[in-house]
Amino acid sequence: MKSQTAFVWLALLTCAGVAQAQEGLPPGHPPTGQPPADQGLPPGHPPAGGGQQAPAGDAQRVSQALRPPTLATAAPSADVPVGSIRVRVVDANDRPVAGATVDVGSLAQGERSRHNGETNADGVFVFEDLPTGSGQAYRVNVPFNGALYSSDPFQLPTDRGFDVTMTRLPVTRDPRFTFFHVFRVIVEQRGERLHVIHQAQLTNAGSETFVFPSEGARAELPEGATAFQFQRVIGDQRVEEIPDANAYAFRGSMPPGTIQLAWAYDLPVDGESLDIPVEIPLRFFALQVLGEALPGLQMDVDGMPAPRRLDPEGAPCESSQRTEGCAWVTMERRGPEQAELRSIVIELSGIPGPPNIRWVAVLVALAFAFFGIAWATVRPRIDPRAEKRARRKRRQALLDEVRALEEELGAGEIGPEYHAKRRAALERELAVLLYREDRDAEADEDEAEEDAAPSPRRTGAWGLSFVAGAVMTYGGASGMLQFRNLEGSSWVVAAFGILLVVMAIVRWTAERRR
Repeated sequence: MKSQTAFVWLALLTCAGVAQAQEGLPPGHPPTGQPPADQGLPPGHPPAGGGQQAPAGDAQRVSQALRPPTLATAAPSADVPVGSIRVRVVDANDRPVAGATVDVGSLAQGERSRHNGETNADGVFVFEDLPTGSGQAYRVNVPFNGALYSSDPFQLPTDRGFDVTMTRLPVTRDPRFTFFHVFRVIVEQRGERLHVIHQAQLTNAGSETFVFPSEGARAELPEGATAFQFQRVIGDQRVEEIPDANAYAFRGSMPPGTIQLAWAYDLPVDGESLDIPVEIPLRFFALQVLGEALPGLQMDVDGMPAPRRLDPEGAPCESSQRTEGCAWVTMERRGPEQAELRSIVIELSGIPGPPNIRWVAVLVALAFAFFGIAWATVRPRIDPRAEKRARRKRRQALLDEVRALEEELGAGEIGPEYHAKRRAALERELAVLLYREDRDAEADEDEAEEDAAPSPRRTGAWGLSFVAGAVMTYGGASGMLQFRNLEGSSWVVAAFGILLVVMAIVRWTAERRR
């Protein structure tokens, strides 16, 4: 995307998700920066506003979701020897955890290494004799029952050690308090493909770390999806493509709080309309779908309110001709009393074709064909028979001149010296003509033999060139005329195919004319 387009999307997302321009947003846009309304929370989520209906403990869960506890602290300490990392593991009540597994990963000049240890009765383990300075970075990890608690990367100073405190929370596999606070789908057109971006605010409103199942929280990809990519985060949360399954899955663990995840993939465009099925693997509080409002492009989302065309400020675009910076936007909220929405279908119609450069490509390919055929059929050629007749005529003229020269010498009209020089010149030219006639005779004999028994190798080569060129021409021209599922190089394929076909025709025509 161009920088201007990226800025437009950033402004639109800021407007739709943070600034709360209520007049320009779809009805029911959830306020951000404050606890969600009770009716918009997943089943089992405590009331966001507290109140008398909130049982004991629910207010703490809400606080953890909006202001998650700090699970890892790391800072230089003069109490820790140089080249050492002292790790202290505690539970949710700040009590030491004995026997906890601790490892330190290091990265130095592109090479990774790992050191392991186990805490003592005081919940402490010290890693010693580690390199200091800016040449390496360290990160402390505490794995526990499928969850992973990690510190931010840091470097060891040269004059003191590092003190790290890790909080290890209980682990749960109950997904009741894990949901998407916002699940966003963005559709962009990039040439002959659509780029689909997913952005999610994954929230754990509980007091325990949620661990995804080993198979992950799975969702199917649309048919034909390619170039899957995931933006890595500092934790172990990840979105992984499932090989040979046309699907992806959420894996890892999710401590209390909210993290931002993003993943994307491409879809080929074959026609002026396309349906994009999107599966949602978890419950959500707010679902947003955004698409570029290109000229002629219409968007509808099955299962959601009708999209609206909004400008970067969140206000409705007044005219259908105003497409600069506008986007289709729709939103859906789901509360505990509503049925789950686990899939939607984004319906696009009026997808614009490729730019006019494709028509130029078609004209270039046709020009290749026209000039190639014209060169093979219309270009002037020397008739070998006329050339032979001219040589024979010249040979007779030379012989006549030699006889006249002898008569003039006998009559005394020329001297012996002139006679000798002129006769030598005529004999040389006559020798050249006789040599060429001999070569022509040999060539005629060879051609007669080839015509009587044509070479299978040469005929096969012409035929293979013709077939290969025809296949390349068909494939490239199909992509150009359909203006869809091939990249911009399709015109090159067609041009080379036409060139092969023309070369085969030229060779065949030349042989036929010999």
